[in-house]
Amino acid sequence: MAQSSNTHQPKEGDEQSFSTTNDPSTDPALQSGNQGAIHGGREPYVPSKSLADSLETPKSREELQAASAALNNKE
Repeated sequence: MAQSSNTHQPKEGDEQSFSTTNDPSTDPALQSGNQGAIHGGREPYVPSKSLADSLETPKSREELQAASAALNNKE
């Protein structure tokens, strides 16, 4: 069976050679049409006024530090 003429069989001592390109038009990941966008690219969620009013107020820095100290207390 004859080998085809377009294949190159490396000889001992030959170095591998590689070719690279930075052309984005040939990158398959960039040609997907943005199908992998996270969560379908929806707009940010804005809660209703009644939901926003029902949330508790955030704790102050001092309250958070006191809670952290209480949790980390090893006594």
